[in-house]
Amino acid sequence: YRNALNYADSILEELLRRLGSDGRLRDTTVIVTADHGQAFHENGAVTHARGPFEHQARVPLIVVDDRLGAGRRSDVVSLTDLAPTILGLLGLPQAEHFQGYDLFAASSPRQRPVYFSMQSPMTNQEAVVLGHFKYIENFDTRRDSLYDLQADPTEQHDLLREADQPPLAGVLQSDL
Repeated sequence: YRNALNYADSILEELLRRLGSDGRLRDTTVIVTADHGQAFHENGAVTHARGPFEHQARVPLIVVDDRLGAGRRSDVVSLTDLAPTILGLLGLPQAEHFQGYDLFAASSPRQRPVYFSMQSPMTNQEAVVLGHFKYIENFDTRRDSLYDLQADPTEQHDLLREADQPPLAGVLQSDL
């Protein structure tokens, strides 16, 4: 796995180097992302498509475009934001039915619910993240969970198992 990551990094580095040396990087946008991460015994899982935990749901999104300059975002975004973002970079209008946002538009919300699902022969789960809280609905075990990603980034402490559940738990559950 690490060899595959190292190889992908070297190919991306070579692509950016060539585009830069040819002068084409000024008018080229490069976007790199993935559809899922990988589990290495975190939360009791190995491989992928086992649950909507951070190590499988949080993937890189790298956008290289001279018009944007350097920067980093820490808010949660979604792969549904890719099409609106690409159209925005191309200066094209957004489709009304898009659920995502142009990540570089000033009108794009910085905090919003982000939904995702993990459906495979191994599991059937859905989740919503709002701010630093994640609510997971597990259709297999019928055991839902809530995590504070700021206080518990490895998702080890399920807040739904506590007597004092955050009021947000019910809001996120009905929203999902």
